[in-house]
Amino acid sequence: MSGVKLRAISSTNPKIQHDLSCITSLENALAVQDQTLKAVVYAEDVAHSDGDKGISSLAVRKDTAAALGGDGDYMPLIVDVNGKLHVVDTQTVAINTTLGELSHAEDAAHGSADKGIMSLAVRKDTAAALGADGDYVPLITDNDGRLHTIDEHSASINTQIADLSKNEDAPHGSGDKGIMSLAVRKDTAGAIAGTDGDYTPLQVNSSGALRTSGASAASRNTANITNNFSGTALTGNLAQNVATASIDMNEYAHLSFVIISNVGSNGKELKLEVSADNSTWFDSNNSVFIGERAVSDGAGGTSNIYVAQGNFTNLTNRYARIVSHSSGTIAFTAFSFSQLN
Repeated sequence: MSGVKLRAISSTNPKIQHDLSCITSLENALAVQDQTLKAVVYAEDVAHSDGDKGISSLAVRKDTAAALGGDGDYMPLIVDVNGKLHVVDTQTVAINTTLGELSHAEDAAHGSADKGIMSLAVRKDTAAALGADGDYVPLITDNDGRLHTIDEHSASINTQIADLSKNEDAPHGSGDKGIMSLAVRKDTAGAIAGTDGDYTPLQVNSSGALRTSGASAASRNTANITNNFSGTALTGNLAQNVATASIDMNEYAHLSFVIISNVGSNGKELKLEVSADNSTWFDSNNSVFIGERAVSDGAGGTSNIYVAQGNFTNLTNRYARIVSHSSGTIAFTAFSFSQLN
């Protein structure tokens, strides 16, 4: 009998009226429950809607995972002491091994075949932020794959490079900048570079003079002697067995010397002495004599001067000096040593 038909029955019998009232209440309760069930039951693939209702899925706490039923039985989900769902993960060992291989302690030394995760970057031909301040962002590269970086000193560096660069044939300007050219002191001449064609620095001798090659026989350097070998200033006379200051001939093959005197020193004997250590001296067997020569006095007349000149080839000795081997003194105007290539 349907509810509609039941509601159509009328009776004055109190018992029947009571039964009809109970049936109506039950029907209403069933209708409410039907609506409640419909509210939490959804068909397959139905889209979610805001405010949808559902039934909470309960689980059983099992601190140690274990089955709560036989194979094929219905059973609840199980969780551990922390409420974490027990799951079956057959890859846990492999995953932990992989993570261990990718993780490296701070300051740990590199090992052959170490593994890691490749760091990826985003191509940005023009550098620009990919996030707001404080956000995680990837590295960025230009169209050639070069990493964009911040260089706070690039402008200063470019300015300095421009200051040091000079165009070919550009004229000199006051305040021009450049890089100092350094040289290597090499007391004994010799190659520094390994083979022909290698880059090599310039060389100087112990006096700081630049070593060169292929020079002419013209004088390369002249030294006017103003003191004797002991360091005492010469006063115009070179006494017997008194020597001039020595000359370092290390970089030259020959030495020429000139002594000029405007007093009667004709016939006086001078000798050239040489030394390997600037301490022990011996006669070079190059005795020279002052000879008289007439020269113009600049006023239409002539006057006599006395010139001694000689040449010495340096083979094994580095230093040279002039010594008077005559009795008395030799008056002079100047002693001049000229070092020749």
